[in-house]
Amino acid sequence: MEAILRKITEGRGVSASMDDIMNVLNACRPYLIILACAVVIFVAAQVAAFAIRGRKLLKGTIRFQSLAALILVIVILANLICYGPVNALLNVSMGAHGEGMTEETREESFEIAKQIAREGIILLKNEDGALPLAADVKKVNVFGWASTNPIYGGTGSGEFSDTSSMVSLLQGLEHAGYEVNQDIVSFYEKEENKRPEIGMYIQDWTNPEAKAKDYTKKKIFEGAKEYSDSAILVISRSGGENADLPMSITNENTIAQAAATGSGVRYTSHKDDVDPGKSYLELTAREIDLVEQVNQNFRNIVVIINSANTMELGWVDRYENIKAVVWCAGAGQNGFDALGEVLNGTVNPSGRTVDTYVYDV
Repeated sequence: MEAILRKITEGRGVSASMDDIMNVLNACRPYLIILACAVVIFVAAQVAAFAIRGRKLLKGTIRFQSLAALILVIVILANLICYGPVNALLNVSMGAHGEGMTEETREESFEIAKQIAREGIILLKNEDGALPLAADVKKVNVFGWASTNPIYGGTGSGEFSDTSSMVSLLQGLEHAGYEVNQDIVSFYEKEENKRPEIGMYIQDWTNPEAKAKDYTKKKIFEGAKEYSDSAILVISRSGGENADLPMSITNENTIAQAAATGSGVRYTSHKDDVDPGKSYLELTAREIDLVEQVNQNFRNIVVIINSANTMELGWVDRYENIKAVVWCAGAGQNGFDALGEVLNGTVNPSGRTVDTYVYDV
């Protein structure tokens, strides 16, 4: 059923997520049970009418009234469902999606969304005046697979079913006036071009970072140093309702942890990156390799933490060339434009943390 609905919604461009649709179907269950009972009664009445010998008027009355009653029940239940559990889904899925909105209103909504991001981005570290980037910096190297597939939101109510119209992290930098090293972008896109699915009922916690030897094989850092001496490193983590984040990065443990919710959980794509001694909110082995390589090749590194979760961040002080750290959670429609404005100095990242970031788990 879920696979069929997914094909239907994708084919029609419905914006509601599959999680929403399955939740609505579950909410409709009592109405469907009543409908099933009504159908059973209708069939029983038809059979009873058929069993009556003679008395055509009585038989016709039973058949007509039972059919009328079934139709009435269907109409009532359809109205209850449409104005009840399906109401929000119909509004989201079948609405105009802004088609009747004036361009002025659309621009105002985008500006409000961007302003929220401007006020929420937090500067966690800034040494030697690393930020804002110097006025003569026009080209930047952006490292980390997550730079090509950032986190826009969470799961469940905070989920985005389609990110094609979003302003991406790299686009946000470009809109701020920076040229991004496309060789690095192509490298990540060839590695893996889609973020593993993390939703209400399926969580793949695999972090698709490239192996250290692949960076060397493709001579990524050699080309990057020729392109620019400015390095930005992106680290992302997902999360949301209905599933706890893994406290131990192994497939067995994540499955056991999610057993209570009935979720489909996996962390198996990169066997060399599985570490039972680490939680999901620590750097993976591949990420550590990447941080070390970036630290060895660049003297001024800006780290972007693209996560709504309070990660372990003590590692940023263990690498002398990490000069600045910026926290930017799920950016939504166009929040990454605000990130670009923070890097070029147009916006002062004046947000404040609302929770404690652990130095060392």
